Amino acid sequence: MRNKIIAYLKQQREKDESFSQSKLENKLGIKKTYLSQYLNNPDFRYAAGVEEKFAIFLKENKEKEEVKAQIKGLNNLEFIHTSDVKRIFSRLVLASMQGDRISVILGESGTGKTRIIKEYCKNHLEAICIEATPDMNAKDILKRLCVELNLGDFKSNHSGILKVASELKKCGKYLIVDEAEHLKWRVLETLRRIMDFSKQPLILVGTHWLADSISSGRLGSKREQELAQLRNRCLGRYELKGLQKEEYVEICKVSGIPSNCAWKLWELGCGNFRKSEGVIRLTLTRVSLSGNESATLEDLESTKAMMYL
Repeated sequence: MRNKIIAYLKQQREKDESFSQSKLENKLGIKKTYLSQYLNNPDFRYAAGVEEKFAIFLKENKEKEEVKAQIKGLNNLEFIHTSDVKRIFSRLVLASMQGDRISVILGESGTGKTRIIKEYCKNHLEAICIEATPDMNAKDILKRLCVELNLGDFKSNHSGILKVASELKKCGKYLIVDEAEHLKWRVLETLRRIMDFSKQPLILVGTHWLADSISSGRLGSKREQELAQLRNRCLGRYELKGLQKEEYVEICKVSGIPSNCAWKLWELGCGNFRKSEGVIRLTLTRVSLSGNESATLEDLESTKAMMYL
């Protein structure tokens, strides 16, 4: 068993350099240092417990892999260059050349904004993408940027802004902030000042609540004057339209669903990428587990009864 544990650790480290004995201890539910003591001490008192937990762990992993091999609907839908993707890609390229200006990309929840941004950043190394959270403050976002730019720590938010802005200007990089509707006024102002000092563009991506924030709708009239600084720098506003009806034919093609199901899928997905993907994944999972090779219109109808649509 000791050799199996060593082999497993080696295998995981080849996939992820940060994988450690401590992480495996957490997965096994054993006390810290137990694994180290087990591997280094043949007479370790609790060796039997470690071996028992690892044996159960291996068995569970094997069972999961066997189930995964049977199910077709576990993976995300293949990336498709829809009309939204092509349009937003071109807008992002345009926005990246606008200097110290803000571009805003809007779309309803589930329209594929995050996936489009991630795909864009794969081929545009000058873009730094940050995903905002509801509790993120100015210091949080500065820390994240300092990590991305390998800048180390900063003494104050002001020094952090100057440090980040200087590096962005020096290396010609710019910021894309996803889920930006979560950002509060002070964080938006921090990003604006980074943009002002660096002379590099800022791209904010979010739902229509983001547009309300910039217009001071949910931040209150007291912020009207401050938000004017932000609004005056907004150069472009681009909106995702969602999946078009004819694009569902291509979606069926890449997901392995018969093309005659395209209109039914469009009816269930309503042009929303996340909702459509959810319908496909659940349908393919059910079809795979039942032993069938391909989905039918009846399978989609059955899926409809199982989902919040």
